Amino acid sequence: MTHAIVLVEAERSAMATLGPELAEKVVHGRRAEFAAFERFRTPQAQAAIFGMNLHTTSADILRASLESAAFLYDIVRRRLAQRFPDATTIVATGGALSHDTVWTQILADVFGAPIETRKIFEASSRGAAILALEYLGIIKSAADVKVGKGKVFKPDAGRHEAYAAAAAKFEEMYERH
Repeated sequence: MTHAIVLVEAERSAMATLGPELAEKVVHGRRAEFAAFERFRTPQAQAAIFGMNLHTTSADILRASLESAAFLYDIVRRRLAQRFPDATTIVATGGALSHDTVWTQILADVFGAPIETRKIFEASSRGAAILALEYLGIIKSAADVKVGKGKVFKPDAGRHEAYAAAAAKFEEMYERH
């Protein structure tokens, strides 16, 4: 089965948190975005999928994987929100989020906040170059540079509520195993 077909099936798949009890312990090891969270930086951690049965499809597993990763990203988002309470807009860039609407919608639902995408390639490099231009005085302000806006993914309140309960269970399972 190709990646594209599995993604389409994952979109049709019931939320893993509402359907079969699929909660995957995503092993991120030493990924930079989780380096500040020691409890998720466990090189000896093992992945597990809970609640899988004979009716579980590859699309269900993919969706559970995306949801589990979203739970970890939400931990980062919540920490950032505490540190920067005035930052209210979530802007997503990068190939994974700009090309995968299922993944971006899952993140919006888990976060309980809209996610705006941007029509930019190599956003990190572009941003660094813009800041360098500002520093050198070539442009007045990085904020003046136009950015093509993409789609806004709005969270579904019902899915957000279900994901909040599942995220708590996910963190509990991560700590236990």
